[in-house]
Amino acid sequence: MTVSPQTLRLLTVAPAMVAICGVLPAYAAAPNMKPGLWEITITMRMPAGAGPPHRLQQCFSAEDIANLRGAPGPTRLDRPCQTSDYKIKNGIATWEMICTGAISMSGSGRLSYLGTSYSGTTTLTVDNGGRPQTMTTIYSGQYLGACAHP
Repeated sequence: MTVSPQTLRLLTVAPAMVAICGVLPAYAAAPNMKPGLWEITITMRMPAGAGPPHRLQQCFSAEDIANLRGAPGPTRLDRPCQTSDYKIKNGIATWEMICTGAISMSGSGRLSYLGTSYSGTTTLTVDNGGRPQTMTTIYSGQYLGACAHP
């Protein structure tokens, strides 16, 4: 399979864009997520195929969780993204998102929180040089225990 230069650029930039989903203003109820050390798995699926799962561990304080508005995980502040319509109902968080910059994106997210685990997806449509592409990011998280450094 031949991958276009635009798709290669998108595969390079997309993980940073998806990671920013957790950097949003605090104005809604906090998700049902236990403070502590979490193992997070992030898998991206695009028309060109799926990337390998990215696994990491991250500590979340009660304050981090209270301010969370999107997918838990690493955050980057180098992309301007706006989130709207963030809601939590019956343990399920939903939101809409628009990102601008060299590659613009828009889409939505949905995560189900169960206290010591979560799972869900974000679906973003990317303007790839006038050729829209959809990418889906699959998230899962599992509580591991207390953080070593609270």
